[in-house]
Amino acid sequence: PTKFYYIFSLHDISRIIQSLLQTIPERFLRVWLHECIRIFFDHFNDIKDNELFNKILQNIIDNKSLLRSHRNYLFRKPILFSDYRTILQNDEPKIYEDLQDYHAIKSIFDEIILEYKDKYGYIDIVLFNDALEHLTRIYRVLRLDRGHLLLIGTGGSGKKLLAKIAGFTAKCQIFEIQLTRNYNEISFREDLKILFYQIGLKNIKTVLF
Repeated sequence: PTKFYYIFSLHDISRIIQSLLQTIPERFLRVWLHECIRIFFDHFNDIKDNELFNKILQNIIDNKSLLRSHRNYLFRKPILFSDYRTILQNDEPKIYEDLQDYHAIKSIFDEIILEYKDKYGYIDIVLFNDALEHLTRIYRVLRLDRGHLLLIGTGGSGKKLLAKIAGFTAKCQIFEIQLTRNYNEISFREDLKILFYQIGLKNIKTVLF
């Protein structure tokens, strides 16, 4: 296929159901919309594909009287759900909830980044709205069992830093291969041994760079 990353399967449908099972019935419609956007829309890299997807979603909602009555609520921006609101309070339950607005999301990540700096050192990042959306997307995948994702973009756009922060938020350990002048295949194999021991025998959730 010309767009190999557009291939979907029943596994993607199961992800939608998995998220629905983590919320309450009152939020089902908006969670369903959010998961469709995350699982299908986020794969697209063509404006025409995005427009077609939005049109299909709107037709589904407009053709169902029950859904149509909630149209404004369903499409209220931003459409972002996550469970990291209480991530820093270990004794608090994590609820998959509507994050409401960017200001609330930024306040949460400001605290998370302070914790990250205490553990890993200083980082320089500006949490504009797109960055907050990407952080939430990455975190959403990393929190899932066997979650994985491919970040595509130009060098220096912040993919690595956002993935590190999202991994830290998801309680993952950061494992980064440090390339040096003398780094070779033997060094790579040694790093893999450490990594496999960490994720295989110790069962530590890990983000690999």
